[in-house]
Amino acid sequence: MKNILLILVLLSFFFNSHSQDLITTTKGEEIKAKVKEIGESTISYYKFDNQAGPLYTKNIETIFQIKYENGTIEIFNKVQCFLMKIY
Repeated sequence: MKNILLILVLLSFFFNSHSQDLITTTKGEEIKAKVKEIGESTISYYKFDNQAGPLYTKNIETIFQIKYENGTIEIFNKVQCFLMKIY
């Protein structure tokens, strides 16, 4: 019983330590990130593999969606991404 509990605790640490946000641009690029702030016109984030590094900023118009580490999805430019796929 203790072994099963220990394994479950270790697995939860493993999955939590690999949690990340996934930013998808309107061009289809996927960026593994940790979102810091969403402003009126920009999104600021750290690259997931270098969270102590520089803070990056992208214009919201270039972002299709963000899938957060908890699984929720926020869509920003549904129409623009749809039009990109047509052409």
